[in-house]
Amino acid sequence: MILQEKQSQGDYYDTMQVCIKNGHKITEFFDTSPEGRQNNCDECGSKTATKCSACNANIRGYHHLEHVAGGSGIPVPKFCHSCGKSYPWRKKLKQRKTRRVEVDFKNTQWFFTRVVLPILVALIVGYLLYRFNWK
Repeated sequence: MILQEKQSQGDYYDTMQVCIKNGHKITEFFDTSPEGRQNNCDECGSKTATKCSACNANIRGYHHLEHVAGGSGIPVPKFCHSCGKSYPWRKKLKQRKTRRVEVDFKNTQWFFTRVVLPILVALIVGYLLYRFNWK
């Protein structure tokens, strides 16, 4: 009944279900696709939530637009759209993002020292040998 009322209003937000501990997205179609619901996260086993623990507002999921079909992939929100409080997984998402940047820097540094630098040295030595006719 509630879903039918939402659908008859035109544009509306579905509810997102998120892992409480780590912020893994379970589904952004909690209302319209009940088959995607889970009590526990399949990545870490943590309990899941669909509402803000501070104000009990639904976590915003997919934005259904009247006369528009398709689309998905919205990010997990860090703050409640209703009360502005941060969700419990906010710190974990921030830590994961920071860790990715550190790993990318290490990969870049490795690539430069192991691949780019030796190629540059070989090119410079080759040019000097050619330029000064060294054998």
